[in-house]
Amino acid sequence: MDGSINFMTNGDINVYPCPWESDKTVTDGRRIKYRAGIEVDADGRTSVKRYNSRKEETVWNQQ
Repeated sequence: MDGSINFMTNGDINVYPCPWESDKTVTDGRRIKYRAGIEVDADGRTSVKRYNSRKEETVWNQQ
């Protein structure tokens, strides 16, 4: 899915789908919350890993 990623000065990261992606859904219509860790490499590659009681699962990876 194409999107816009905004890194806020307070540390928040907001991801917005592009307008041409409006016909796609990524959930069943409700908000889903995850606890996650974020890793940012020196070259800007960013990964978001969800915390799980048994393992970490990558939920998003920007390369």
